[in-house]
Amino acid sequence: MKTKQAKQSVTGYTDIATCPKKILVIDDEHMVCETLQDILQEDGYMVRTALNALSGLAEIEKDPPDLVISDLKLPDISGLELLRRVKHDRPYLEIIIMTGLGEAETYLEAKEEGAFDYIIKPINIPILRLMISKVLHQN
Repeated sequence: MKTKQAKQSVTGYTDIATCPKKILVIDDEHMVCETLQDILQEDGYMVRTALNALSGLAEIEKDPPDLVISDLKLPDISGLELLRRVKHDRPYLEIIIMTGLGEAETYLEAKEEGAFDYIIKPINIPILRLMISKVLHQN
């Protein structure tokens, strides 16, 4: 009995299911980006960061991630405007909004605009991991 060997892709992974999922973190606080990048890379994800919304949009255009985690308050455009632009161009791309603000109306607006979920800073890492798992493994 002959067995077929899987071909390795240029990434080194034999099939798309074993490729690490790509996450883009957008936050104007360098420490938040760095911390989330370290934690999520340890969890096996490929993580890129951007310090403002326009840089984040450029990263999405260059190499679309599987998930975006974005701050609500950004120096150039708001996280809600970023959410609108991303959902307009890529309605399938899920976004988790994070903020230090716990306002119910902001949460509702983010959900209405298409955010997958909303998390309040300081980030509870186990809850964020659960959200990420739901987004990336929902299909």
